[in-house]
Amino acid sequence: MKRRGMLIWSFDFGEYWIDLAARMGLTVLGLHPIPDIPAEDPRSLEVHAMHLLLPRDGFREHPDWYRMDECGVRSNDLNCCPSCGEALDHIERKAEALAEQLAPYTTSHRYSFWTSDSGKFCRCEKCRELSPSDQALILYHRILRGIRRVDPQATHSFLAYQNTLQAPRKIRPEEGIFLEYAPIDRDSAFALDDSSCWKNVCQTAPLRELLEVFGTKDAQVLEYWMDNSRFYGWRHPFGELPFYQGVLRRDAAFYASRGFESVTSFGCGLNAAYARDYGEAPMLEYGRILKELP
Repeated sequence: MKRRGMLIWSFDFGEYWIDLAARMGLTVLGLHPIPDIPAEDPRSLEVHAMHLLLPRDGFREHPDWYRMDECGVRSNDLNCCPSCGEALDHIERKAEALAEQLAPYTTSHRYSFWTSDSGKFCRCEKCRELSPSDQALILYHRILRGIRRVDPQATHSFLAYQNTLQAPRKIRPEEGIFLEYAPIDRDSAFALDDSSCWKNVCQTAPLRELLEVFGTKDAQVLEYWMDNSRFYGWRHPFGELPFYQGVLRRDAAFYASRGFESVTSFGCGLNAAYARDYGEAPMLEYGRILKELP
């Protein structure tokens, strides 16, 4: 594995996690923006970034930039209209501006300016024949184009997640787009390849085609094994992490066998306070299992 990582909340980052990541043997530590902070806050620059690339307050002046719903009504709630050239031009310029802030610190040249979380996509006459994955890939191509004016070596992830879990059919990935597979709707109490678990069968069904379309080069897993916030429905207070060691070990082998080059997991809710109350055993075991991967 080229990268073994964890994605934590930005407010949990500090000396504790720097030390813990080293003891876990991680090679990458990602910072997840905080849902409750304003979009303009520097800590909210990456991940689901459409609200930064196409600000919601531009709807009155440019309604055609924004998505149309199934009833033919334009809305500025989520994503955009990827058939609108002016909207794509704007997104490209904003991606360039964000990259100017991030490029000095992004030595991996890997970027993730994702589409809206749980987002709906455009259903206008030009877009309705494009799947959510096709629409997302159009956006990622333009985002990458903007980033590469700042960082010529940049790559960008295609987030296979929820309504973009299916592989795109009409749009083919350009050079520099890599797969990031995030099966959030899985059942984490069962191994991902457990055929008796219907949720996991549904999550893995598109994987073969995804890997055929995007290839395994730079392909990354973004898992939820260690996401304590998810186990508690993203609502405080969080208790002890339900740690399924056998599932983690089996899943890690599954991903390695499919050719993924990076394995990461959300670790939201794991911090010094968690270690004080419940200990570090799950975090250290997570690191050990990933280090055993070929």
